[in-house]
Amino acid sequence: MMFYTTITGWLLYYFVHTIKGDFTGLNADQVGGFFSSMLGKPGSMTAWMILAVVLGLLPVAKGLQSGVEKNYKADDDRSSHVDARTRIQQHAARWCWRRSEVLLGS
Repeated sequence: MMFYTTITGWLLYYFVHTIKGDFTGLNADQVGGFFSSMLGKPGSMTAWMILAVVLGLLPVAKGLQSGVEKNYKADDDRSSHVDARTRIQQHAARWCWRRSEVLLGS
């Protein structure tokens, strides 16, 4: 997993510098030198990796709190006689169905 967060940090670094126009007029060798310069700054690379992790955690945390947990609590009140495993399976199926409706625009 650390590999993906590191690469995502690199992508964010390049994205910001691209938006700022730092690569304008540079040839491939100069952009390669830019990358080598970045690799020589472990503090900067760590900061970009941490930003990538935080950006990845925010939607996951929000999704769990406002989606899965909220719906699971409502299901718990309605079907107390059904075992927990069945409730989780039912909830997962409903959650997937709702997400597919959103994605497909139904």
